[in-house]
Amino acid sequence: MRNSLGALVLLLLALACEGPDPERDGFVLVDQSAIAAGIEVTIDGERHASHLPLVVPEGAEAAIVHASGLDEPFAVGAGELVEVVGPDGELRRATAPRDRVWVEGEPASVTAFAQMIGAEATRLPGGDWAVSGPDAFVLASLMGGLTDVRAIAPAPATTSNIVDVGVFLGRRGTPPSADLRAVEPRGPVPDAAALVGLYQHGRIGLLLDAAGGYTLFESSLEHAVVSGRYRPRPGGVDFIPNDGGAAAVMELEGERLVDDLGIGFRAVEGQQ
Repeated sequence: MRNSLGALVLLLLALACEGPDPERDGFVLVDQSAIAAGIEVTIDGERHASHLPLVVPEGAEAAIVHASGLDEPFAVGAGELVEVVGPDGELRRATAPRDRVWVEGEPASVTAFAQMIGAEATRLPGGDWAVSGPDAFVLASLMGGLTDVRAIAPAPATTSNIVDVGVFLGRRGTPPSADLRAVEPRGPVPDAAALVGLYQHGRIGLLLDAAGGYTLFESSLEHAVVSGRYRPRPGGVDFIPNDGGAAAVMELEGERLVDDLGIGFRAVEGQQ
């Protein structure tokens, strides 16, 4: 079950402690270069050195503590994310995300972290991760020293389209062990040879080759996100990833392959 027991525990703790409210509270994130320079943050005088977002409750006083011991107070508005960047502690401000947090870490650690907050982890082309789920960013601020993943802010530029593409990336799908034939047929089985070619959704490409393999990539095949095997099914195509992740089903609508979120990949003319 994706909404794990750990996530339920965190939610109960948040409720019991009047947990973070993005409509009322603010957040601070100290980046890795600032942490390496010895920079910490105090909130109402309590010192923190977390790699994850920190909550600044409404009315609380926040300050940067430099390696020299100098305190530098700063304001954090409701729903605001203040990032402390670099060895000098430069402040960058943005609207705090709510349902997504971008992190670095080993796959096992990121997966465990995502499960703990009832979210799903998506590997990005650069090797970082997008962890998405209800209030994922807010719940991440409760994790403190419970995980060794490190948050990134602002969002990596490569997430602009990748994370919004539901197919193959864990937001939907069927476990590989499940019987994909149980999915309700919606039309005739497409001709496998006719499926071969390149499909596009913004900067995201989906290549179906003549050997029955597929690759999902950003901008070029050198930036592959996931690959695996595909097979025609009534009304569409099954996709089974090589990494053992969730299998996906897309419907064939004319020259487009469309997932259940309505995200479509259109065949690139001249490529089939």
